[in-house]
Amino acid sequence: MTTSVKYFCNVVLTILIISISYFTNAQSNTVSAGNNFSSLNGSVSFTVGQIFYEHPTNGSTTITQGVQQPYEIETTSVGELASKYEFKVFPNPMNNELNIFCNVNDISVFSIQITDMNGKTVYETNSLMSNKIDVSFFSPGSYFLTFKTNSQSIAKYKLIKQ
Repeated sequence: MTTSVKYFCNVVLTILIISISYFTNAQSNTVSAGNNFSSLNGSVSFTVGQIFYEHPTNGSTTITQGVQQPYEIETTSVGELASKYEFKVFPNPMNNELNIFCNVNDISVFSIQITDMNGKTVYETNSLMSNKIDVSFFSPGSYFLTFKTNSQSIAKYKLIKQ
């Protein structure tokens, strides 16, 4: 190949690569409004005017609104003993691991039960020995996590498995 042919091929490939990257809009969106708020307890961000997009999940397609996805922490019930304890359960939505923190030194006094939306128990332990629970085997969906002590429900949280 002559030098001019090599030069021409390089120019064409460069233009092709630049034009492909110009038309790629991965994870970007033009929105009409938005803002971020933060404090010591966390932060919240929002955007207005988001588009719909679809992404595959385990062989099926899920349509999701927008480019920002929710981070939900929802306490569904609190017993009278809950005022003594401060629970933190994260991340929510969860993928492979769930972290649990409580303001007591011995977290093993609590039993934990995780049920699906049909009420079927998918995870249960009489004493929590670790602050982490493996949830990688859970199917995608919504779950309820219940903290108990002496068979009395203290707090219940709604969790989402992606």
